[in-house]
Amino acid sequence: MTGSPDINESTLIRYFSNELTEEERKEVEDWIALSDENRKAAREVYYIIAAGDAFSVMNTVDTRGALRKVRERMHIRERKTTPVALFYFQRAAAILFIPLIGALLYLLFFKMEKYGQQFVEVRTNPGMVTKITLPDSSKVWLNSDSYIRYPMSFEEGQRKVEISGEAFFDVEKDAEREFVVATSEGVDIRVLGTQFNIEAYKGMENISATLLTGKINLVYTNNENKKAGVLLNPNQKVVFNKSQATVKMYTVDVSPDIAWRDGKIVFHNTALSDALKMLEKRFNVKFRILNPGLKENYFTGTFVNQQLENILKHFELSSNIRYRYIKPKPAETTNTIIEIY
Repeated sequence: MTGSPDINESTLIRYFSNELTEEERKEVEDWIALSDENRKAAREVYYIIAAGDAFSVMNTVDTRGALRKVRERMHIRERKTTPVALFYFQRAAAILFIPLIGALLYLLFFKMEKYGQQFVEVRTNPGMVTKITLPDSSKVWLNSDSYIRYPMSFEEGQRKVEISGEAFFDVEKDAEREFVVATSEGVDIRVLGTQFNIEAYKGMENISATLLTGKINLVYTNNENKKAGVLLNPNQKVVFNKSQATVKMYTVDVSPDIAWRDGKIVFHNTALSDALKMLEKRFNVKFRILNPGLKENYFTGTFVNQQLENILKHFELSSNIRYRYIKPKPAETTNTIIEIY
């Protein structure tokens, strides 16, 4: 191991779990910056912690084996695992080599030369969900086929993350540091401490934010090319149309928008087209509605750990909707295609 002999896998676990003092955090960050070997060791410990929060891989991995591999890379002699380390690695239930679990998420550490700041980038594969703890102890649930980038430690004055896709945020209150969620589409969410969901997938017509608690300000560029903002109160949802640069506000039942983080699918008088979009994200499929009149159907129901087939059967029985699986052409998509008629 390069650098301080006091920095081991247990210290790194405590660092990524936000349990160190500012002085200790500085020591770890200096140690990480010392060499590629140290950066690689830190990255692999973070793999284990981050992957462990994903719902799809809980209790499926030899955590002692993962820890042993990290130790070998850090040149730490084998010794009995400390209780704190064992606790976190059991909780993680993670695997060191991500390809073995279908490339669940990818983590990239890189350095900004001007500021010397380390960043973490997390991506989820289609159909998978993961939970992340940020440096300020804020929690993020990252939905299917989504991405987040954030610094390993937030600077004074602001806490900023970047996302693409869908995420639910439970933000720690900090009156001195605003929390900013920046999207790839130029729309920002600004808060101090709150719970909210944001959906900002590339290629989709709308960006939406739904507020559970606290207040948020959605900042966007309007159709006059001027910066504007919309302030949300709890149980409100704002939808920004990217092509028209306009916003609409709604009072909503928030449960359908956040159910995905608990592995649920909730329909509350949900239009068929919106319901199918939810299923596309969850099951990594593509729907085609052949009969436009079917879009007038609305559905209510809660599905917990249900197969896609069972949900489609519910549609079929309640609204006489039929469906069939279509084999996609090689040039079209790798997703399964389901026609609704």
